[in-house]
Amino acid sequence: MHFILITVALATIIPCLLGAAIDLKGLTQRDELEQFDQLDQLADVAGLPTKAVRCGGNLARAEIHDTSNIKRTAGAAVDHITGNTVVGDQNYPKRYGYRDPHVSLASSCSSTDSLYEFPITTGIWNGVPARTTDIPDRVIIKMNKKKAIYCGLITHTGAPADPNTQNPFTSCTG
Repeated sequence: MHFILITVALATIIPCLLGAAIDLKGLTQRDELEQFDQLDQLADVAGLPTKAVRCGGNLARAEIHDTSNIKRTAGAAVDHITGNTVVGDQNYPKRYGYRDPHVSLASSCSSTDSLYEFPITTGIWNGVPARTTDIPDRVIIKMNKKKAIYCGLITHTGAPADPNTQNPFTSCTG
């Protein structure tokens, strides 16, 4: 009997801990986030790639992200944006300023758009580990009132140093 009660308690608590999120109330982005209509998870991200994308060029630590993982990660980013939640030590998804000179995103995405970055790794990143220093790749999403648009993948891996940008990114290819 005790075993069943403990199992039920753990089944309830663990998902809450793993999916822990922080409410964005009071942040300057809140007004902008409230304008988004609820989007269906995953299906409403337009412009997703039709083939795998490689981040890190020919370096040994390069990562290849398949289309299903990109779709799931983009969907998770949209869910956090529309749900006013963030995860991790740097509160992802967060605004991407498109200041990196070696980044080229989809033609439908520009520096004046509402662009968000979210870490992409094997599976969907839920904020654990909280630090993203070991997760160099990001999916970039453009948000507007009615839809989310995939803009591309970027990475710190192999990004050329830039005196004007701390921790620069470069585009992934694929």
